[in-house]
Amino acid sequence: SSPYYKEGDHASKNTPAGDIHYWGVWHEQHPFDDFYKYIGRFMSEYGFQSFPEWRTVASYTIPEDWDITSEVMAAHQRSGIGNMRIKKYMEDHYQIPENFAHFLYVGQLLQAEGIRTAIEAHRQAMPYNMGSLYWQLNDCWPVASWSGMDYFQRWKAMHYFVKAAFSPLLVSVRQHNKHLEIRAVSDKISTDSLTLKINLFDFDGNLLQTKEIPFITPSNTSKELAILQLNEWIPKGQNAKRLVLEILAVDTNNKVHARDLHYFTPVKELDLPKNHGLECTIENNGLVYIIKLTSAKLAKNVYLDFPEMEGFFSENYMDIIPGEELIVYFSPKSLVNKILTTEDLKILTLQDTIKTRK
Repeated sequence: SSPYYKEGDHASKNTPAGDIHYWGVWHEQHPFDDFYKYIGRFMSEYGFQSFPEWRTVASYTIPEDWDITSEVMAAHQRSGIGNMRIKKYMEDHYQIPENFAHFLYVGQLLQAEGIRTAIEAHRQAMPYNMGSLYWQLNDCWPVASWSGMDYFQRWKAMHYFVKAAFSPLLVSVRQHNKHLEIRAVSDKISTDSLTLKINLFDFDGNLLQTKEIPFITPSNTSKELAILQLNEWIPKGQNAKRLVLEILAVDTNNKVHARDLHYFTPVKELDLPKNHGLECTIENNGLVYIIKLTSAKLAKNVYLDFPEMEGFFSENYMDIIPGEELIVYFSPKSLVNKILTTEDLKILTLQDTIKTRK
C-alpha cells in the first residue's frame, strides 16, 4: 500500500511514525550515502536499477543492439530514465567499461553496492528503524529493472549482497568525518560473546596492522564496536588506493560469524592489480560442485558462471584477499550429462573490465 507519509516528508530521521518510500537515491540522484540520512520507522520501498546479466540480454538482442542507447535496450527497460541514470551513477563509482558485457556486469555491482548500503544503514538504525523492504525481488519479463533476480531467476549481484546484508549477525564499516565507525547488528534471539578482529592488508596480501576487541552483542540490537581514526589506519608511505580493511566477528574457536571488507577510496580510484593470479579447482560430489578459489593478489568482485549450465552459486561477485581460500558451492538446476571442469567455468573480475592496469 502507499506509505503513511507523503513524498517530501521523509527528509528527517525525526519522522515519528509510519512507513516511508524513499526514492531520493535513483529519482533525485542523491548519493548512496544519503541512505544513512533519510531513515524512517519502516523503509517500505526504495531501490536501484541494473541490467540483467549478459546471457539474459543476449537472449533478446543481436550485436547491433549492444549499446544502452539502442532501441531494443530502451524497450527492455522499466524506466524511461533508467539506462542513462545507471550510467550517471556508474561514473560516480566505477570506471566505465568499453565492453558491453562488462558494462552490464559493472552495472550489477553498482546496484548491489547501493542496496547493500541502504540495508546496512537501516539495520544500524534499529530500534528506531525496524523494517527494510527494497523494491524489487524479480521480473515478469527479461528487462532492466530494480530486481535482484531476472526473468530466468538468475541471481544478480544485488541478490547475493542482500543475502549477506540481511544475515542474522552483521558487522559493517562506515567511513565518514575522517574516521571509521564499526558496528554490529544482531537479529538473533540469543546474546553473542565474540571478538572483533580488524586486519589491514595491502593488495599484495601483506598484513600491515591488526587489532582485536572482545564484544558482546545482545539480541535484537545495533551496537557501536569501535571508532577508528583514518590517519592511524593508513600507515605513512602506504597508498590508500591499495589497501583493504577486513573486519571479522569470531568466536573462541576462531570460527567466523560475520565479515566485512572496507576500501578507503571510491572503487573507481582503487589501484587494482591487473595480474591477480586467481586460481581455482573444482570437485564434484554427485550433487554439487565444490569450487575452491585462491588469489596471489587482491581479486575484486569475482564473478563465476557456467555458461552452458543453469544453476545456483552459494556466493558470487566476491572479493578474495591473497592468502585466503574461498569455497563456493554450485548446484546445477538439472541433471548434468557431463562432469563440469575448470574449462567450463567463466571467471570475470573487476580488474578485467578496466582497460589499463599495472
